[in-house]
Amino acid sequence: MRSQIVEVESGVKGVEWRIEKGKEVKIPHIVAKQIITTAREFAAIQQKVKQIEQEMEKMEREAKPHRETIIEFAQKYPGWRGVKESEFVITVTPRAFWKAAVLQQYLGSLYYPLLEEGELTIKISLPIFGKKGVILPQTILAAIEELLLKLGASLEGTIISVEEKAHKIKEEKIEELQTKGKLPPLPSNAKEIVWSISFRTLAEG
Repeated sequence: MRSQIVEVESGVKGVEWRIEKGKEVKIPHIVAKQIITTAREFAAIQQKVKQIEQEMEKMEREAKPHRETIIEFAQKYPGWRGVKESEFVITVTPRAFWKAAVLQQYLGSLYYPLLEEGELTIKISLPIFGKKGVILPQTILAAIEELLLKLGASLEGTIISVEEKAHKIKEEKIEELQTKGKLPPLPSNAKEIVWSISFRTLAEG
């Protein structure tokens, strides 16, 4: 449970300490001045950081339509990967992501034999309570294959989600099976292309 924070007099005009309610904190005057000086310097830097972040967000919004147009050019002209001028280089890079669920439905029992590289992400909401109290994350990871119920976990209100990603698939083998008539054409939504755009000035090398 998060402690309640209250403001109290610091002994320095115009400055208050934020402390946990019910706590008595005594800070020597010379240390208080050091804390305040440090806090002011930190605040000044953070204000500049916030201004920069806001300006960056604004510039990102302004750049978005141009970014989308550049990606449209790359999609329209296969093989085109950017622009180089005297002062800058822009590189457009596509990255393909296979959709595991679509591939599993398409390939059936062939999915795992044809999968070259994948990833399984399991998300579990915490805390989870067992017969002897809280079950630590380390314990959950060690026993994940045995099911949480065997640990005596109460799963009421617990959210468990599983996400599987297919990074690489044996495309040559799929094409071979398609040629032999053993597989239909690959579903159009089996692969997602994500485009990234990098920018650098030539002075950066």
